[in-house]
Amino acid sequence: MNLTDYVKKMKATIDRDAVIDAQNNTLQELRDKTIPLYATAESAWKMRGLKSKQALGFEDKYRRMIGLRSGNMFGDIRTRLENIRTNMEFINQESIKTLTPTIMRDNITAQQATLLQMTDCVGFVSRMARRLLDAIVVYESAATGKFGKDYLSDNMTKGEAAFIESRFPQFITFLETVGAEPKVFKKKFENIPDMVVDPEAGIIDSLFPATVLDPFRMGFLASPFNPLFLIGKWWGEYQVMRYKEAKIDLERTQSRIFLLEELLDGKGDPAREAEIELLQDKVSRTTAEINKFEESLK
Repeated sequence: MNLTDYVKKMKATIDRDAVIDAQNNTLQELRDKTIPLYATAESAWKMRGLKSKQALGFEDKYRRMIGLRSGNMFGDIRTRLENIRTNMEFINQESIKTLTPTIMRDNITAQQATLLQMTDCVGFVSRMARRLLDAIVVYESAATGKFGKDYLSDNMTKGEAAFIESRFPQFITFLETVGAEPKVFKKKFENIPDMVVDPEAGIIDSLFPATVLDPFRMGFLASPFNPLFLIGKWWGEYQVMRYKEAKIDLERTQSRIFLLEELLDGKGDPAREAEIELLQDKVSRTTAEINKFEESLK
């Protein structure tokens, strides 16, 4: 959504520390969980292609939307996630430097609002990247026929599959937006006018062309829901849940990949299968807690 609409949806006041904490936690999540997970996937599929109809569909859409002519989809996503980490470090530094201790919606500049909007987007990309990869591994495992006829339904609900399918185009667009080369990203941000956004009068929209005010083309995108500016005193608890989910995501999806490789090599480890079942149960409960919490804030 455009910057004026984004500002309209903000709380009247925002605690800068909550924003900085969100950025730091997302950076840790990217560095320790999401990027390592894609490094594992890049290695696992380096010498073999995807086989399942669903995963091939994701790959085809990704290549067309992102313009990837050759190479590994997982490797390309990992590279963009690395860029996002660098860009998020820049966002974090700029936030510390320019945001006031109490951010006022009625006195926020275009650059400051963009910092908040980017914080929102990066959080969505990191979480969605892990959910996407786990779905692909489940589809690939089911396609081998080595896990039993109920494997797919036991490991992914229809609602989860529909969510990932519907959000996939948005994920690709955000990945490309915030995963731009760091030098390009920084230059685009620095060209945004440091002028107060008036959400009611819309003055800033009339003074500047969209290419200047919105160099990241966020006005063409629907903003993913992130309760960053709504949670207040519950922010710490929410961050704990998010990081717990990321930790279990890493363990579960890596274990799925390793088990899939073992079975394709004619091996198998029942202990690993039991471990995955436990992790699946843990992440399902944690994700349900997060979703319930977010829904209560809408």
